[in-house]
Amino acid sequence: MHFENKSVFYCVPIMENGKELLSIIAKNDVIAIHGHKMPDGDCYGCIIGLKEIIKASFPNKKVYALGSGLPKFFDLISEMDEPNDNLENCLHIIVDVSCRGRVEGGCLSGLENVVKIDHHVPDASEIEDFVLSIVDEDKIAAAEMIAEFAIENNLPINPVAAKALYLGIVSDSGHFRFYGTTAKTLEIAAKLIRLGAQPDVLLPLFYKEDPGVAELKEHLRKHVILDGQIAFCFVPKRIYKQFGVSFEIASSLVNAISDVLSCMAFALFTEDEYGNIRGELRSNKMVNVQKVACLFGGGGHPFASGLRLEVGFDSTVEDVVKAMNEAI
Repeated sequence: MHFENKSVFYCVPIMENGKELLSIIAKNDVIAIHGHKMPDGDCYGCIIGLKEIIKASFPNKKVYALGSGLPKFFDLISEMDEPNDNLENCLHIIVDVSCRGRVEGGCLSGLENVVKIDHHVPDASEIEDFVLSIVDEDKIAAAEMIAEFAIENNLPINPVAAKALYLGIVSDSGHFRFYGTTAKTLEIAAKLIRLGAQPDVLLPLFYKEDPGVAELKEHLRKHVILDGQIAFCFVPKRIYKQFGVSFEIASSLVNAISDVLSCMAFALFTEDEYGNIRGELRSNKMVNVQKVACLFGGGGHPFASGLRLEVGFDSTVEDVVKAMNEAI
């Protein structure tokens, strides 16, 4: 294992630091790739996509995809790894995550040999030293960054990597509908299809819903509240349990209420098993919800962000909605 301790923070497009990233990868024989808690399609796609690219480029390296992943895609794309090696001193790459504290498993505290690849706007409290930090907040998905890294450096993208990265781009772009999708996004997606992404197979699985999820979505649409220019819905745990839906899935359904009421922005607040609340904030008309999320210890993108209201804290759902109205 080789680690060059230089603790540099970059905030530039990945193509400008692709050679340096490739050099760091080349110098390390064992690499662990991590994503954020409650992984989504972009997180899972980045982890698997980057692992496959590294393995295809450096067959003798040990590369581990860590975390819970998205089980419904395991048969089509790839399962996650359960390594036997001690990974404390290997190279760690965190993808689609703004800081060590948000990494699933929380195992990176105090480690120095960490690289970050992300597209979220970092909050001031999340600025940390990394071996290399590449943050491009103009990218719709971190998977787009990793695909661009491979393409620009002529690295092999096998069909598994193509599927994973395409899934990541589709997930965070809302199937190319959300603000931030560019011509470059579509060019990369087209390249991934040519390399084996198979959207005709992947997308039906991506959009497949259990009956309980469809019923919960309908429930959410019927219980949206309009407060000023903000539409929101609060989901207590008894509701999503009633439909047989997990907290992780229920709390991700914010887009189900996007067009129920005419509003400037919208939000979904979901209670977890312990009474904490996950808030997902979205913008319909260029309201910067990331600034609001940061007020409550969260973060994300200007028009799509998240936060967490913990039991015992003074902040409430009403406080968040008020702050969103004030941001207009």
